[in-house]
Parts: sequence; structure tokens; C-alpha cells
Amino acid sequence: MMKGAGGTMKCTVAFLFQIMIWSGFKLAEWLSDHDPVIFTAALFIIFLFIAFALAKSIVHSLRAASVVTVLSLAVYGLVEVSFSKLIF
Repeated sequence: MMKGAGGTMKCTVAFLFQIMIWSGFKLAEWLSDHDPVIFTAALFIIFLFIAFALAKSIVHSLRAASVVTVLSLAVYGLVEVSFSKLIF
């Protein structure tokens, strides 16, 4: 990860933007509810690329962008599973 307060702030900003991207993915997934699984997988890969590219442009580090992307995806997955168990 990046050292210093500026690096931490950049990672936090990238993380928050990625959470917004994953929310957009959830909306797109919900709107394409009856599509085959292959299209949902392709949509996920596109959103993953967008999230990674955004993080890379913010933090200017391949390693930090990878860590932030994996972390935001893990948080999104945990929230998704938690809400699906809570609602249904």
C-alpha cells in the first residue's frame, strides 16, 4: 500500500468510488434479471475493469489499486450476502 496520509486518502477515495461502481453493477444486474448467466459474468468483468482502472488512475500504483479493488469487492460481497439473508 501507499505510505503517508496522502496515500491513505487516495486509497480511501478510490475505495468509495469503487463502492459506487459496485452499486451501479447491482443496479445493472437487477435491470437485466432475465439475462443468461454469461451476460451477467461479462457485465461483472466490465465493471471490475472499470473499478480497477479508476483506482489505478487515482492511486497511481498497480499494487495499491489491486488491493483496493479486492477489498471493495469483498466488502460489496459481504454486504450483498448480508442483505440477501436479511431480506429473504
